[in-house]
Amino acid sequence: FQEDSQCVRDLIYLDIALEEVLRMLVEHNSGADTGVDQLAGLIGVVMDNFGLSRHDPEILCCFNQWCRLAENPGYDRDWCLQARSVLERMSRVLGSTVDYYDSMLQPKADHLGERFHADPWTVELFTQEVVRGSGAFILSLLAGYMEPALRKSAELGDWQVISHQEAAGRIVAERLVAVQAEKIDSPTIILTDRITGDEEIPPGVTGVITPEPVDIVSHVSIRARNAGILFATCYSRDIMDELHSFKGSVLRFWIDSAGHVNFEPEEAGKAFTGPEESGIDVPVLKCRRVKFESYAVASRDLDYSVAGGKANRLAGLRGRLPDWIRTPRSVVIPFCVCEKVMENLENNALRRSYDQLVRRVDEKPEEILPLLKEVIMQLGEPEELKSAFFSAVEAEGLVWPGGTGSNWDTVWKRIRQIWASKWNERAYWSRKKWGIGHESLIMAVLVQEVVDAEYAFVIHTNNPFTGNSDEIYAEVVPGLGETLCSGNYPGRAFSFICSRNGEFSPGILSYPGKSVALRGGGIIFRSDSNGEDLSNYAGAGLYDSVLMNPPADELLDYTEISLLWDEDFRNTFMCRVAELGMEIENALDGAPQDIEGAYSGGQYYCVQTRPQVG
Repeated sequence: FQEDSQCVRDLIYLDIALEEVLRMLVEHNSGADTGVDQLAGLIGVVMDNFGLSRHDPEILCCFNQWCRLAENPGYDRDWCLQARSVLERMSRVLGSTVDYYDSMLQPKADHLGERFHADPWTVELFTQEVVRGSGAFILSLLAGYMEPALRKSAELGDWQVISHQEAAGRIVAERLVAVQAEKIDSPTIILTDRITGDEEIPPGVTGVITPEPVDIVSHVSIRARNAGILFATCYSRDIMDELHSFKGSVLRFWIDSAGHVNFEPEEAGKAFTGPEESGIDVPVLKCRRVKFESYAVASRDLDYSVAGGKANRLAGLRGRLPDWIRTPRSVVIPFCVCEKVMENLENNALRRSYDQLVRRVDEKPEEILPLLKEVIMQLGEPEELKSAFFSAVEAEGLVWPGGTGSNWDTVWKRIRQIWASKWNERAYWSRKKWGIGHESLIMAVLVQEVVDAEYAFVIHTNNPFTGNSDEIYAEVVPGLGETLCSGNYPGRAFSFICSRNGEFSPGILSYPGKSVALRGGGIIFRSDSNGEDLSNYAGAGLYDSVLMNPPADELLDYTEISLLWDEDFRNTFMCRVAELGMEIENALDGAPQDIEGAYSGGQYYCVQTRPQVG
């Protein structure tokens, strides 16, 4: 073929023609009233064809899972939940395909359109029309027909409410990340087409509505519940279109007893002005005062004068849990070590630069925040810090990669990265919103063993969706927990609820659709500031956690994941995770907990826990 250009051209034209025939056949044989079984068959064929047109290994992963589902086409609730997770993952692939076409073709279309004096509307539609003639469009069309049928069969409804609040405000369509640094003067409901999970909700926003699935444990979800802001995912395109038609108008939202979100036009003067007027107190928060105690301590020597709640709660669990629940060993770089290091003579010039930047940070935060981080990353370490650190490692019995004393350059870099995360953009804006002084926020660093997890999970011992204290809610992902808690890894987790009354009776809410699992072990460095355990303030997630050695990305083929296909293992796993949540809650005087854990080699671990907020 390489020597016969005419043959290659003919094959390309044949491929285009066959793609067009497939599109016409699908359009003529499918619609909103097509049955689930017929749609499932068509999706399999079109997904296979799409994989031949675009060489993306994730398409093959989706196709393999779809084929395995097709082997047992029960079309019951469990089947529909799995099918929905595959289609949500495929929708992200379709989105990236559209972006690829747009970046490749649209600049050329703009250039040629200008030279040919083409009508502007034809130029603007050029890439869209190319996409409409591709397998991506056909697959998107079928997925659009399939989604409402799956939701109906799985009895999921049109809404998932993350934060239950009544709200009113002017409707604005804008990505939340674009307005997070603003102070909005009038009550506003944001319609955002994208949620990363790391956004800060600015003052003046009374509600956030998105069509995207959102992790309940994400930073923005916790923020919304804590601040008394309506936050919900709407899966109905018709409802989202209706909401967009009200842009600029004021709507009132409320949630009925069945969990449905209702809305109606509201007079502008009756809109809430924010949490203060809806009976929710938003105080100015203050961090407790701390001082330099030592350069490093083992977990047995911990108290709240040297580290925050992460380290202290984990250390406090030892000896209070059954043997089947393990906790990782850890040491701490205490409060004020960063400030102590800055006082060293060799760091004097850096300290002066740092102080000047802190005084100016509110003038131009987007420019100065990276400079503050850069200053911290240039700090030189005192010899006492290294010797104290490895003494604490030996006292803890922490098995150190390469032997005690090795990898110090990497250790010192990771410590500074955690200190520098004090000036993360989302952390800065959160402190500004809640009146937390920058100078009062002091970092400590928790250095901890990493469980090389087969599965990582987060448990809320009170169901955060409903507030039901008789239900445990949990989310699970293959691999390390970073994909669960970070907005950098889109996709749904495996989630379930479990009754606490009598025998455990878990109920699956969703199957996983993450694209990537992170694999690795070793050592992790976590922030543990004095601002992460304030009452009614979700400080977790604002600052960084960094592995000493970066984890490996693994593209997930869910046909190989036993949690999806081994029912006995799945039921045992869910019950054991729920039991772990109850054991930790009981060990901490019955206070509802937000728990991070891991499963590896048949063993269950609690890697951290904090009081549940919201």
